Amino acid sequence: MTENFDVIRRKLLSSPTPDDTISLLQHLPESILFNHCAELLRLIESLKQRAESEGQTELLGQCLMIAGCCQIVQRRFGDARLSLERSLRLFGDLGLEFREAVVLGPLAWVYHYEVGFEAALDCYSRSIVILEASDDKAALGRMYLALSSFYTTHADYSAATEFLERAEELAADDEDYYVRRRYYFDASNLYRLTGDYDRALEYLRRCQSLNKRYPDLHHRVYALLYAIEIDLRRSEVPDLDSYHRNMNRLMAAVRGLSDDSYLYNILVRAGEVYHEYGDHHRSLSLLQRAQAIYDHTQLPDRARAGIYLKIGKALLLGDEVEAAVDYLERAHLHGQRVDEVNAGCLISDVLAEAYERQGEFGKAYECMRNHVAMYKVTEERRSRRDTATRKLKDEVTRIRQQLQRQRRQLQVVQRELDAKRKEMAMNAIKLSRSNSLLSEVEEGLRRMLRSKALSAKALQTLLYKIGDARNAGREWEAFERQFNELHPEFQPTLVMKFPGLLPSELTMCALLRLNLSSKHIAALRGLTTRSVETIRYRIRKKMRLDHDVNLTSFLMDIPAGRPMHEMREDSGRPRFAEAGAESPGETANGKH
Repeated sequence: MTENFDVIRRKLLSSPTPDDTISLLQHLPESILFNHCAELLRLIESLKQRAESEGQTELLGQCLMIAGCCQIVQRRFGDARLSLERSLRLFGDLGLEFREAVVLGPLAWVYHYEVGFEAALDCYSRSIVILEASDDKAALGRMYLALSSFYTTHADYSAATEFLERAEELAADDEDYYVRRRYYFDASNLYRLTGDYDRALEYLRRCQSLNKRYPDLHHRVYALLYAIEIDLRRSEVPDLDSYHRNMNRLMAAVRGLSDDSYLYNILVRAGEVYHEYGDHHRSLSLLQRAQAIYDHTQLPDRARAGIYLKIGKALLLGDEVEAAVDYLERAHLHGQRVDEVNAGCLISDVLAEAYERQGEFGKAYECMRNHVAMYKVTEERRSRRDTATRKLKDEVTRIRQQLQRQRRQLQVVQRELDAKRKEMAMNAIKLSRSNSLLSEVEEGLRRMLRSKALSAKALQTLLYKIGDARNAGREWEAFERQFNELHPEFQPTLVMKFPGLLPSELTMCALLRLNLSSKHIAALRGLTTRSVETIRYRIRKKMRLDHDVNLTSFLMDIPAGRPMHEMREDSGRPRFAEAGAESPGETANGKH
């Protein structure tokens, strides 16, 4: 993994153009983002300075987006929001709608913590509407996966499952193993929470198989944590002693790590499981150990409210009412600081029970009033969330139906174009046959002149051939009309870019656009192959094409309605030479 990051760093630092740097950043693996976050952020800072000094707005926007993602990994949500919002504005000013959609994903995650549910869901909605209309299935799948995780966090498992299933349809198109592993992990977590333990275990095994191939501490630790819990819950008779032994082994494995968050989260999760199964002594012991880890650190108020609530509930379960009240009051205080209504509602309910058991009925009554008031707020918010979720689903459904209608219309148009191409090909064959007949007539007349022998039979044969070729002019007009219908911008683009081209040369360009060889063109136009090569040479000279640019490929790559400077790189971007072109003797299979 380190070698991969070193390779990417060298490529980024040695990128010859801003476009090359942008391309590298666009295809940056998520594993690099998560496993080398600090080093990547330092590298991005240097790239940002270069982009700002050179006025490269698109590169700056891309750097800000990557920086914002790194800051999310470091849980610096305030900094991440500033970086991502600025990136979104830059891409919006440039009209890069797809880039906006990609930025909106991590920005939604930041808004989830910084602003609120509605703002986050609005970001997801805007992003998905854009991505549904794009061809990037991998990006759309990642956004659905993020949205599923978002709903899982809010315990809306129905919506989470629906968007996870949509992500599953697109997961196969994503080549980033880290994203696939995250999909398996999130699916396992969701099915674990909904009680579908068999499916949870199935996805967890897929996640662990990727862990073996691509070791990653984060996924490995939490995959083991969930596997131990799933084994407990799948048993008809829960074996808490076996669960206890497995958890002790896992805690021993992570105790020596420099990051205490792994041990903290394991202790909290195990404490919750023991509380659920009524073993309040073990629950209380583990939760207090978790609290001790962060007693002397700046643990966020949200997290402190959560751990104090869990300890208070465990103490209350063990009839330690006085101690429970102390912890629950602290939980209530920290919950008020972050305006966490859901947690506040639950804390008030448990605290009311604790006051009641303590005999403080006045305080219990006040807590119940607070609980009822907060419950109403939570219900209102849940109603707004449900409304916003329905709107998002309806919008996605509408976009998909609209895309299906457009695809059907495109299929109809494609069939019409195919029919016109076949008709044009038939006209080309007729024109070629007519020119061949005229050549035969000409040769027959020459033979008669040389032999000075005219016969009624020979003249009748020539008259038949002339009759067959009489409609050649009308067929040629139909051929040109059909070509212009299929490629309406081709000749106007050539005239605008190369005004010196003659009508006969424009016609030659049209035939080359159809990828016809010099031999076929000679038959169609009644010319010699040498004459066709000479016309091709004059066209190349007027276009001032480089020697290594194939004329046919160049003309075939002039799409209808697109400017010349957007032609594909792989077929020879037009490079206008300062010195002449090749000689007319070169063949159509070579540089012509």
